[in-house]
Amino acid sequence: MTKATLHIRFRDQSPSFVHGYEAGQWSEKLAEAARIGAESLDTRNGFPIHRANEDLIIEIARKHGFICELGPVGLEFDDTYTNCRFTLIGGSHDEDR
Repeated sequence: MTKATLHIRFRDQSPSFVHGYEAGQWSEKLAEAARIGAESLDTRNGFPIHRANEDLIIEIARKHGFICELGPVGLEFDDTYTNCRFTLIGGSHDEDR
């Protein structure tokens, strides 16, 4: 099993700040994926999510028209991180979801 490491520490090291920053990055990635019509994407390219963010990531995915399947996708991580796969719902993006 490959172990994930933190390459940059935020100065305040507040878990809520780190989790919010991570969620914002995924919101941007999912918005772009929906804009270009991508049918799926996942975290196996080295950008897993904190388990503490699971509910927020699921909600962000839904807002951008994706479902989020949590669990092993490629590398496996400890109890701190998880991978997920995002799949576009119905093949089109709808801001009102």
